[in-house]
Amino acid sequence: MATVKIILRTSKINSAGEAPLCIRITKNRSSKFVFLNYRIKPECWDESKSKVRKSHPNYQQLNTYLAEKEKEAEATALEMETADKKILPDFIKEKIMGKAPESFFKYADRYVIQLETNHKFGSHRKIKSAVSNVRRYTNGRELFFEQINVTWLKEYANYLRTERECQTNTIASNFRVLRLIINLAISEDLLEQNKNPFKKMRIETKKVKKNFLTDQELLKIELAQLPENSREEMYRNMFVFSAYAGGLRISDMLFMKWKNFDGERVMTVQL
Repeated sequence: MATVKIILRTSKINSAGEAPLCIRITKNRSSKFVFLNYRIKPECWDESKSKVRKSHPNYQQLNTYLAEKEKEAEATALEMETADKKILPDFIKEKIMGKAPESFFKYADRYVIQLETNHKFGSHRKIKSAVSNVRRYTNGRELFFEQINVTWLKEYANYLRTERECQTNTIASNFRVLRLIINLAISEDLLEQNKNPFKKMRIETKKVKKNFLTDQELLKIELAQLPENSREEMYRNMFVFSAYAGGLRISDMLFMKWKNFDGERVMTVQL
């Protein structure tokens, strides 16, 4: 059962020496906090009674308000646990706050759109692909951040290895995307730092020897006969141009104009 208690978060004291009052929801040794938009000095708080001391000028009104909020939170927690005994404390918190829980997919999809809007096409393609792999794994089921723990990651890695036939470094690439999205969610207070599963799990990689094209191999690609004005010809031309220009990124090439070429050199500003 979830427990609900009004507390003063003294770890969040501001420059005025005041700490925020909040509702603490605890279940299965996991706690979530709902801030109540009131701050008081620690000396005005009676921790043993979870009440504001008489030394505070508005102690009666505040204690009445806190009692009502605690009662509402307890009722909400009981209602949700009656419907689902495995309900996560995150969802109880969101319900108390009047907001729907943030899903991994909704958050990730917004980030993917943001990358596309900002013309970061390389990152957009990579992250969109990794999120799609997670969608296949969950088979259409919803996924919330707190569900992504070490056990879930190990099971997902096994799925990528066996069902998708991914190699170690491909799995690592997918996991780096997951880690990035989780870290972004933590930075926006959608997930607590201690819930980051990558603090307990190392992303495994395998050293591989990288082979590079020789001048003769690049020339063969350049001279290969492809259907005129076809997509294949366009991709080939872009690849060859990138190679001769010193390894330009696709995002730089897509936004290149004639002003970037002075007759001898290609000049770009990398953002």
